[in-house]
Amino acid sequence: MLGRRIVFVLAVLVTAGIVVEGGFRLLEERLGVNPWHIRGMRALLVEGRMLHFEARAHTVFQRPRSGPGNNSYGFNDRPWRQAKIPGVLRILCLGGSTTEGGNMGGHAGSYPRQLEKLLRAETGRPLQVMNAGISGWTTAEIVVSWFLTLQDFEPDLVVIHEGVNDLAPRFQAGFQNDYSHWRRPMQPPATNLLTRFLARWSDLYLHSRLKRDGIPDIGTVTLVPNDPPPYLKTGEVPPAYAYPFRRNIESIALGASARGARVALMTMP
Repeated sequence: MLGRRIVFVLAVLVTAGIVVEGGFRLLEERLGVNPWHIRGMRALLVEGRMLHFEARAHTVFQRPRSGPGNNSYGFNDRPWRQAKIPGVLRILCLGGSTTEGGNMGGHAGSYPRQLEKLLRAETGRPLQVMNAGISGWTTAEIVVSWFLTLQDFEPDLVVIHEGVNDLAPRFQAGFQNDYSHWRRPMQPPATNLLTRFLARWSDLYLHSRLKRDGIPDIGTVTLVPNDPPPYLKTGEVPPAYAYPFRRNIESIALGASARGARVALMTMP
């Protein structure tokens, strides 16, 4: 008898859960639930991956290859082909979110795309501006991407716009010139069997997790847990900590110049 009651109670609970879940899914649009956010949280909790980024062996993270809006090299730009077209000026833009366009509504509103339009209008000559910016990248990722991938495109002009993302590593204890004290491979949040089950089947559960935690940004899942260094109290960051930034920029510039490209370094107030 007790066993039947338990089965009955479980059946009622499961049925109620299905009804509540079904009702929520029917009302998701009216409630303003973003389906992309639901999908992103499900991928994170069930598969341990992020929709907007994928793990990379040498640059830690990059855009998914051939994902929505991305090309086959993992950049938020139009498709690239390596062979140059004779007579077409090729400009390569390197940087973080201010290059990629993450702060301006995607690559269509990015400065590389605007630069291409303006130069075409001003010069009347054919040209190609390639957007190789990735939100969150420091010069550590950029220099690796340059030497392993981007230099092979033989750009005529390389534009480097980076700076603010290299500040954060200077404000962490145990400074290392390769930023390994600050950045690590992507670490998705810890889950258990019940969490993964609910995340796989329940939009309502995912919505509640989004309300409580939100989807972590790429910085959160790639940061090394660390304590702030003692010099933050005095506001005096050791000057030597700026060395990796200068070294990385100079390495790209020298490498590009050696291959016949001009180099432009940009910054902002």
